Amino acid sequence: MHKSTVKFLILFIVPSSVNALSESEFVQSLLSNNIFFEKEQINLTIKQIEMEGDKANYGDWDWTIGGELGRINKNKTKYDYTSTTDYAKSTSQEVRKFSSDLTKKFFSNGSELSISYDKSLPVKNEEMHDKNGYQTDKNTTEYLDDTSISWTLPLLKNKGGVVDQKTYDLAVLDFEDEKLALAETKEDFIEEKLIIFLDWVSYNTQISIVRKRLEQSEKILE
Repeated sequence: MHKSTVKFLILFIVPSSVNALSESEFVQSLLSNNIFFEKEQINLTIKQIEMEGDKANYGDWDWTIGGELGRINKNKTKYDYTSTTDYAKSTSQEVRKFSSDLTKKFFSNGSELSISYDKSLPVKNEEMHDKNGYQTDKNTTEYLDDTSISWTLPLLKNKGGVVDQKTYDLAVLDFEDEKLALAETKEDFIEEKLIIFLDWVSYNTQISIVRKRLEQSEKILE
């Protein structure tokens, strides 16, 4: 018998007698020992984590904060200007803006809740001229506070969020495929070792029969 086979049988059979270990108990002892399926089990765990992570990321809150600082300068000269209406010859504008968006997607129906807040403080300075030249400086300060709440429900081809959730669906398929691979590995492994176990039991039974016959023969010869 091959050395690896002997070691394998010793691992499971030595602690108790061969006859005391039933076929179902032998199979259960194999299944309960994760060392035989460690690689496949690790792969399955990884796929499960990825699948659960995709679902959590899809339905998690997303908070985005942004800001903007800027300055714009413009110069405009109108030659041979004959109107008394003032125009802005020189313009400078400062832009200060803050924005915040909070979104939440719902896995059950693919809808999305969005809450946004924007605040800006643009300051505009203009140097006003007419046909006679410089007239005055004009300053404009605007305050903007804008808050909005929206709820979007996908329809038609994306009903229920099927398009947006395709990454999760692929992760589910990968997980199920890994489960199948683990089950097939266990099935092949159990089949191989069960044949060895049954052969061992058969050989052990034959040895016991021969031993009893020898004992009986020795008694007759005494």
